[in-house]
Amino acid sequence: MTPPDPDRYPRESNDIARASAEEQKRSNRKGLWLGIATLAVTAAVGIPAGCDAYRGWKDDAEQKQFEAGAPIQISAGESYYGPGWWATDEDLGDQNEGKPFDMSSTATNTPSWGWLWSHWTPLNATGTAVNVLSKHKHTVLVQGVDITHLKCTEATTRTLFRNPTIGDGGTLEQPAKYALNIEAARPVPRQLTTDNRPGDPKSMNITLDQGDQREVVIQFFAAARSCTFQAALIVSSEGKRYKQQLPATWDGEKPESYTFHVTAPPADFKYKTLYVATSGLNPVIERVTPSDITWDKFNRPAYVGPQ
Repeated sequence: MTPPDPDRYPRESNDIARASAEEQKRSNRKGLWLGIATLAVTAAVGIPAGCDAYRGWKDDAEQKQFEAGAPIQISAGESYYGPGWWATDEDLGDQNEGKPFDMSSTATNTPSWGWLWSHWTPLNATGTAVNVLSKHKHTVLVQGVDITHLKCTEATTRTLFRNPTIGDGGTLEQPAKYALNIEAARPVPRQLTTDNRPGDPKSMNITLDQGDQREVVIQFFAAARSCTFQAALIVSSEGKRYKQQLPATWDGEKPESYTFHVTAPPADFKYKTLYVATSGLNPVIERVTPSDITWDKFNRPAYVGPQ
């Protein structure tokens, strides 16, 4: 009889232990890969939802930024609001007699529109045309105009000048038009009459919902003096009152200056020199005599000399 193997049971026990350990490793690996696969599927499902949430957050942030601050956004309007006559206390007319007026230029050192706005003062009235865009969710109300920094001196008397005629392309929608007497004790918006004069008081009350836009044209009139001033729209939104400054001149699409200039004519309508820009495609600055100019009941000049 063969004696029993003394190492048999220890070897079998070790084999069983090793087999159990290998099975546990295989089970752990399966669990690991199953977990990775589950995470991958969950991420694939969650990414679109996460992107949508991010886009929604970004849109809300952009909307809040758009609505922050002033309730309206002002940009340059399309209607022509400039004067037809200008005055100065410099000898700009004498220096430029016989020179062409460049209708397409905005240069400030040679006769052009930029030269007029930079060196001359509009006679009787000046103005602005702006597009007003509502930014707030709630209804925005444009209620009036506030005049500040008003400084007036004697009317300008040295030189009078008529600029070349210019058409007004205007806009498809009729702008809201108003007039203000800046020298009044309390300047208030008035009707702009058909002959371009301040009429009866006229409440603004321009109501705009979010995204609405309206062109507003305002003419500022001087009664007896030469004045500089600033102006702002008075706006109400969500129970708060705001003042939004009106640009006086623009550099392209950006405001250039917020100071307006306007002068009334002297009481006797006498100037040292008078000039007009001739009609046609290539206007030239010519000196004229007082008899070539008449004045109407509203103290406005008209050229009646040779064309």
